[in-house]
Amino acid sequence: MDGFANMWGWGHICGWFSCGNKICKWYGADICNISAVVVDRENAIRKAVYNSDMYFVVAPGNFQGQYINGLDLKENKRFPACCTDSRVITVGSTNEKNEFSAFSNYSPMHVDVAAPGEYIYSKLPKNNYGYRDGTSVASPIVAGIVGAHYYSYTDTIEEAAEKLLVDSEIIIELREKVHEGRLVEFK
Repeated sequence: MDGFANMWGWGHICGWFSCGNKICKWYGADICNISAVVVDRENAIRKAVYNSDMYFVVAPGNFQGQYINGLDLKENKRFPACCTDSRVITVGSTNEKNEFSAFSNYSPMHVDVAAPGEYIYSKLPKNNYGYRDGTSVASPIVAGIVGAHYYSYTDTIEEAAEKLLVDSEIIIELREKVHEGRLVEFK
């Protein structure tokens, strides 16, 4: 997304985020899933999150290079994934063995929970279906669980988000990548 920000201009990215935020609220959304990351030089994304009353479930992004697997978000801040607002839930990716995905950006300071993000059966372009990988397929799973908690088990969106985090399984091996090593579970 950094290339997109450079190519289209920073104002375009921030305008897109603010516009999307307003459209979601106009439709009555309480939860917004976001699968985009940018370097927020102007603090515009952070301000938009702060000024919203919605909850945001966000993908931290993917990075895989010749020598690097995933970016440490402590050193390479990407937004909205690195927003410190309690209404932002950042979701890393795991494989079928509950191991952290090599491509997923990470940080126990910024990634709140992990969810399945490899080999996920998905809707593809041109009315096709197939398997996809990425934090962008992990974050909608979490957004759906928060929504299910909110509409089925809790009175507020805050309680639903807290239930998601409290109900998460703790996997010690994930602690270097995810806060407390939390792996999402739907109870």
